[in-house]
Order: sequence, then C-alpha cells, then structure tokens
Amino acid sequence: MINPTAHPARHGQQPARLYFIHIPKCAGTTLVSVLERRFAESGVFPAQLWEEAVPLGRDKFGDYQLYRGHFGGFGLDGLVADDVDCITMLRDPIRRAASAYRFIQREPNTRLHQIVVDEGLSFEQFVVDPRTRGIVSNALVRNLSFRLRMVQGDPAIFQRNGEQARAALKAPGDRIPMPLRLARAIDRIATCRLVGLVSKFEESMALLSYQYRWPPVGKVAALRAADGPELEQLDPATLQALRQLNKEDLKLYRFAARLVRARIKVMMSELSRYVRPGETMPDCIADNPQLVHHLLDRHYQSGFRAESVALPKRIDLKVADPLSGWGWHGRERSGLRRVRWSGPGCESVIDLRIKPAALRLDLKLGGFAASSVAQGMRLDINGHTADVDWQKVGSKVSIDIPLAWQNDDGFLRLRFITASTARVIDKRFLTEAEIDRGFAFAGLTVQAK
Repeated sequence: MINPTAHPARHGQQPARLYFIHIPKCAGTTLVSVLERRFAESGVFPAQLWEEAVPLGRDKFGDYQLYRGHFGGFGLDGLVADDVDCITMLRDPIRRAASAYRFIQREPNTRLHQIVVDEGLSFEQFVVDPRTRGIVSNALVRNLSFRLRMVQGDPAIFQRNGEQARAALKAPGDRIPMPLRLARAIDRIATCRLVGLVSKFEESMALLSYQYRWPPVGKVAALRAADGPELEQLDPATLQALRQLNKEDLKLYRFAARLVRARIKVMMSELSRYVRPGETMPDCIADNPQLVHHLLDRHYQSGFRAESVALPKRIDLKVADPLSGWGWHGRERSGLRRVRWSGPGCESVIDLRIKPAALRLDLKLGGFAASSVAQGMRLDINGHTADVDWQKVGSKVSIDIPLAWQNDDGFLRLRFITASTARVIDKRFLTEAEIDRGFAFAGLTVQAK
C-alpha cells in the first residue's frame, strides 16, 4: 500500500542531515549540483566513493549535513545519526543500461572502457558479455539494498585502506537472494523523503522544492549526460535479455513510479491553495510549468518570510555559503576566485532577509562568459530595477537600495536577468561538455548605509 502523505512537506525546515543515494546513470551529478546550493560547502561530505571515504576515518562521517555518493541504500547506517533524510533518483532500468553503455564507451577512465572500445562491443554484445553483465543487471535493487558487512558491530570496510576497500566492495558480500534484496530496496525507497525519476526530472525537482519548502529549482544543466542507443532500434532478443536481467529492477521501478505519481498528486492539490484570481490550476506540471514554478515560489516564500528570526543588519554572502534562489551552476574556481556562474537560463535569483533600512549592496563579480551577456543585463530588487550599466562594471559594483523598495518582513529578492548566455566548454569532469553561462557571482554584502 502506497501512502503518499507519509512524508509531509517540511515547511522550510532544513534537514539536519540529507543523504542522496546516488545510483550510477540516474542523473545524480545533475541533482548534486542542485542540492549543494542549499548547504554550506563546509557541510558537504567530501567523499562520493567508498575508496575516498575510508581514508577519512569512521569518526568523520557524522560531521556533515549533506552526503551524496555511491554508498548504497543502507551504506551509511551506523555511520550517520538516525535523523538523516534519504532521497534518490531512479531511471527506467532498460534505459539506464543503455546510458551506462554509452558512458563507458565515452569515458576512458572507466573500468570497462578498454574492453568496450578495444573489442568494439556493440550494446547487444555488452548486454550478454559476462564481463559487463553486472553493469546492466538489477543495478537499482543492488544499489538500494546494499549495506556494509559488520564485524563485531563495526563496518568491516574500515579495517582496510582505500585500495583494500575498493577490492572488498567488488568481492561478493551480501549474498541474500535477489527477491529479498528487492524487498529491502522497496523498504528503502518507501522511507525516502524524495524519490525522483529521470523520465520526470522537472516533476521530481518540483517535488524536492515542495517537500522542503525550498525555492523552485528552475532550469538545470544536465551534467555528464550519456544517452544510450535508442531502445526502439534494439532487436527483440536484446530487449528480452535486458528484461530478464532486470526483473527485480522493473518491479522496483513500477513501485517507484506509482509512488511518484501519488506524491505529485498530493503536491498539486496542496499547491492549488496558491492559485490567484485569473489563474487556472493545471492538471499536471507539463500543462503549465511556468505557473507551477510560481506556485512553488509562493509556497516557499510563505514559509521563508514567516520564519521567526531576528533580522540581521548586515549580510555577507560568500560562494561557500548556502544560497536561497535558483538559476545558478555549482561552485567552481575561476582564476583565483571561487564563483557561481549564472545559468543555464537567463534568470538567476538570490533571496535574503535583512532588517529594513536604507541599504547598500556591494556585489562582487568574477566576469562575464561573453561581452554580449552584459548587454541588456539588469538587476531587479524586489521588482525595482537598479540603475547599473553592466558593460562598465568591474569586479565590484555598489548599489543603493532605498527603504521604499523593501518589505516589512525584510524579504529581499535580487533577480538578475541577462538577455543571453554564452555556451562555453565545461572542463570540470572527465569529458568536456558545452554548458550555458552568464556571469560569475563571487559574493555580496548588504548593510545599512
């Protein structure tokens, strides 16, 4: 029995700890870029793989607020406090297998790349080859049901160094039958505060925003995407082999799809409370995604602006700090500075709350992706356009914010709009990819004049 209301919205409460169970080729890198904007850089667990985590030592696990990585559904049990919220993203098992093949074919540093490329394995051969079959067989269930082997109450993996840990994780360990693994995996996703689907990525991001009463996610750049062969072009024998290899995964995915549909229905019902005169509530997000974005924004603002906090007289927002807003890429280095690039769309938002007064905003910039980005760029502050010639600014610009522009509750929305973005080469990952960027945000200070 699916209970879509088992995990009601948090009403703006930041989870004490959040664990994103990252399953390979399920849009995880893209989702990580969304999650990290909500947490301080110092609060993000630095490792994403066991061989990276083991050298840090067991005692380090409890010191963070965001965990994201390939640690399995139950991998952090006993290592992180019980107050951790779990979320995950799933992909149709057949399409996930096709994406994994394309990714391995493209990425030279993956373990099976040489086998696939040197031997010229087609996808059909990849599916049935004993050396690669594990990549395409029940990966969802195996990841979500994984837990560490314990020795006298301690995870055995911490008795090894990084290389030994890597070898131990490849060795057969938890030999429970696959049907029991499926039951364990279903239990895991039934208790996840968010289960998303790659095929419904926008809807899944809406659920994430709604669940925690966070700002709408907005447009997101797809990172490390690897679309596989078109399933319609596969021969029936290969499709049948994939279905046979993923029997448990397909059952899990059908359960997850029902859960997601039920939770979306609850969310849409709740968001209808924010519909204004002249607006028509859509039956589904795809019917009017812009309106749903506004409804999620109203839902978020009703919590953010109602929080009972002492409003500060000064705000120093650094790139390493959590950011409330949307329309930003992840943190990265540009020259000597840490920045967040705006994009991939032309609207980027930062929300603040500060004690109303005649204010001065000092905005630090790390440059523009192209000179055309500055042409026609504007900054709206609570709906009022600041008088700035962006083509003449340097690394810092100061802007006065009159008291008349402000709200009694101290809510201050900085909305940056660019006429265009520039497509540049993203070199953060193994394979270079094109990405749309606008300008580089390097920090800001808001204080009374």
